[in-house]
Amino acid sequence: MMLKLILSAVIVIASAMIGNIYAMKYAIRVAQLRRLQTALQMLETEVIYRYSPLPEAFKSVALSMKGEIQCMMEDTASMLSDRKGYTIDHVWETALRRYAKSMALTGDDIGILLNLGKTLGSSDADNQIKYFELILNQLRQQEKSAEAEKAKNQKLYNNLGILGGLGIAILIL
Repeated sequence: MMLKLILSAVIVIASAMIGNIYAMKYAIRVAQLRRLQTALQMLETEVIYRYSPLPEAFKSVALSMKGEIQCMMEDTASMLSDRKGYTIDHVWETALRRYAKSMALTGDDIGILLNLGKTLGSSDADNQIKYFELILNQLRQQEKSAEAEKAKNQKLYNNLGILGGLGIAILIL
């Protein structure tokens, strides 16, 4: 009987942790969207107001970031610095797709970010400002949507983990 109680407790704790892991994905997405907005605002400052060349601008932004976003910015700067004839669109898409796999972003989030590569460096400063504003507004909308999903689903997964574990524990006992 004591073994069943210990096993039941382990199952409840493990399932609660699994539920918590699923719930954390929603919080991570919100945080990543916020950090991406910060990174793009910094990139806008570097490109529009400091007139930094794109490799330097991405490198400068990377120094202020952490995690996947830092790696993505460094990778973009590195590929642009190599001067192998790749367009900014190709370089940005390559870096974004490489690091998006390890991020909590949705397909819509990635689509918005891909649009940045298509417009970056393709027009005058006034239009670049408009493109950055558009991308940032779209990311803010995604953040609001992610916040709503987080509020809705985070409790669900936490409770589902605990209740699932309790259900299994009851079956064992």
